Amino acid sequence: MRRFNPQSHQWSLNWANSTDSVMTTPVVGRFVHGLGQFYDHEEFQGRIIMARNGFSAITPNSSRFEQAFSEDTGKTWETN
Repeated sequence: MRRFNPQSHQWSLNWANSTDSVMTTPVVGRFVHGLGQFYDHEEFQGRIIMARNGFSAITPNSSRFEQAFSEDTGKTWETN
């Protein structure tokens, strides 16, 4: 589910777990100059890490999606 907040000009991207259809914590961000960057904090192996979803190369028929995680509050990212 996608939601736009007109006051903050930010989008919330909400995903549903395919196993039990539970909605996950939304990633929040915006599109600037054709690039979308969205962030949240998630638990991974007992630690809180940052997650980033990125959309680029956006055309009317396609886009590129990339997901990455950071254990150091966004200083470095590991793309999966």
